[in-house]
Amino acid sequence: MKIKGLYNIPSFDDFGMTLARGLLAADIDLANALILLPNRRACRSLQTTFLRLREGRALLLPRLVPMGDLSDEDAVGESIAGGIDPEALPDADLDLADAWPRLRRDAVLAELVAYKDPSLSPDHVMALAQELGRLMDQIETEGIRPDRLPSLVQNQDLAEHWQKSLLFLSILYEVWPGVEAEAGLISAAARRRRAVENQIRQWRLAPPTGPVFAAGSTGSIPSTRDLLSAVLDLPQGVVILPGLDEDLSAEAWGEIAGEVTHPQHGFTELLNACGCGPEAVRRWPWSGAGEREARTRLLSRAMLPAEITASETEGWRIVTGAEAEREAKAAAGARGEETLTSEAIATAFELVTLYQCDDDDTEAKTIALALRDGLDRPAFVSALVTPDRMLATRVRGHLQRWGIEPDDSAGLQLAETPTFKFACIVLDLVASRVDHFDLLALLHHPQCQLGLDEATRQQGRACLDLEVLRQTASGQGFTPLQNWLRAHPSSPGVVQAHSVLDRVVAATRVLWEMAEQGEDKPLWNAFDWLLATLECVEALSQSPDEAVGSIAWSQTGSEAMSAFVSEWAQALTERDVSYARAEGDSAGSRSAGTGPGPGPGTGTGPIAERPLALPTFVALLDRAAQGMTLRSPFVGHPRVLILGGIEARLTSVDRIILGGL
Repeated sequence: MKIKGLYNIPSFDDFGMTLARGLLAADIDLANALILLPNRRACRSLQTTFLRLREGRALLLPRLVPMGDLSDEDAVGESIAGGIDPEALPDADLDLADAWPRLRRDAVLAELVAYKDPSLSPDHVMALAQELGRLMDQIETEGIRPDRLPSLVQNQDLAEHWQKSLLFLSILYEVWPGVEAEAGLISAAARRRRAVENQIRQWRLAPPTGPVFAAGSTGSIPSTRDLLSAVLDLPQGVVILPGLDEDLSAEAWGEIAGEVTHPQHGFTELLNACGCGPEAVRRWPWSGAGEREARTRLLSRAMLPAEITASETEGWRIVTGAEAEREAKAAAGARGEETLTSEAIATAFELVTLYQCDDDDTEAKTIALALRDGLDRPAFVSALVTPDRMLATRVRGHLQRWGIEPDDSAGLQLAETPTFKFACIVLDLVASRVDHFDLLALLHHPQCQLGLDEATRQQGRACLDLEVLRQTASGQGFTPLQNWLRAHPSSPGVVQAHSVLDRVVAATRVLWEMAEQGEDKPLWNAFDWLLATLECVEALSQSPDEAVGSIAWSQTGSEAMSAFVSEWAQALTERDVSYARAEGDSAGSRSAGTGPGPGPGTGTGPIAERPLALPTFVALLDRAAQGMTLRSPFVGHPRVLILGGIEARLTSVDRIILGGL
């Protein structure tokens, strides 16, 4: 069967399985085909599905490419990113500039924000810089020119906080273009968009000889819509949509076009970009009526816009009672319509269970138990689908108690890695002047080896916990603890407690001295604090085996922590905005009344040079690490998944759990 054009796989079908089954059955040159999918996980999932359908037999797979990686030459290969004739594409960005490293961009934006308003604290400066970065990504993703920002607000008589917001926004359209030009870098979002534009130009000049499929995308961003439209224009181009509602009337589609929150709204924009309507979309030939079709139809009715549900022709008609149901069915049948009876609703949700939990922890435990239960069944795959990362973290914690590491599509947050948590505990201990809870948290952390064997650490920790800390004041430094140990030499475990405490004191001495010297007036900048923190972490993480040394960089996520430290240290020491600061000043864009430009060592200079108190550095470190994600080289349990909405759309599972919605 020859296939071309727009197709749909309804939501009641297993998208990946139905897609793969059709591609294997269709009359196409699969080995020379290109399949564009929303993300890398979808590519891996479809690859696994192909192998499952072939039952292990050899197969030349098509090229599977994530749509978001068109700018990644390693992932795309020469057939996508190469082979462009420079003379044929005079307007194309053939040599795409590198993307900004996230921390370096944050640091540059932070310096610009600090220059606009030197009175802001460093952590507040970093927070504003990150917000500007996110806004910049949204602007680039939507293809909006930054110079249009001033026209969004016409009223000049605004409140002071609005004026300050406009002041910071001016960085994006007055200063940032010059910064990017000088640095030779662009945002990751801009790079992806330009790569898609290049690909579309190449296809128009030299269409690929093999079939091209774009599957699983709703075209939620403009560049993706343009890419899907370009695929449709190819001689062998096919676009397969996921879950287009085939039951909606033309009137309903008209209302949905203006309802941006409706789950089908994205399809209206995509179809408009493709120059067609829902009637042009055909059912994927290998899709069938599944057991969940009744549920899909019911949910379609439930999500109808209010204007449609209020009408007499398409409104909700849910009736109960045997006599009423018979009458309603007869009347609806005469009109050629469907009536939602209580029986139909019960059938639709026959395999759906609702749990109402009293609190967040109970919810996480319930979900973890449901995921764990699936492992008792052979080849049974369970998945939690949630946009709530806090819920996902709680569920992962409960699963880890049973030795289960879930396969989380969001990766592992840097702030959740053992080494980063350990570094934060060390900083909290020094900042609190040895709060007893912070000391116990440090001693109980598995990374706190202190170069001592487990028995010595355990006995010393027990003595400190059960004796010393209960009879000394908290937050007074190490001295009261050391004095107690000297005064009670015969108490059980004192010798081991001495060894433990002395090594903690020695390992944290650098941080402790810096904190005391800068107590009245900060003396150390963020880079100084970072180096001292790493020195303390490595000293505290010394293994009893001298040949092993520090275990700080051998823990789960240590590669991400190492990359973060390296990138942030580089961002704190490199200067990228000398041009931008001069331009910003000449444009008169600093806050009124701030006086002459700040200089190093004044406390109001560039964010990387400002002397910081330890609590300020702790807040700055926490802020800088937000959003940093570890894409782990290892994959979690293959039958226990935590997914976002996009990943879940294309993943085949046996039990799906919705939480945090």
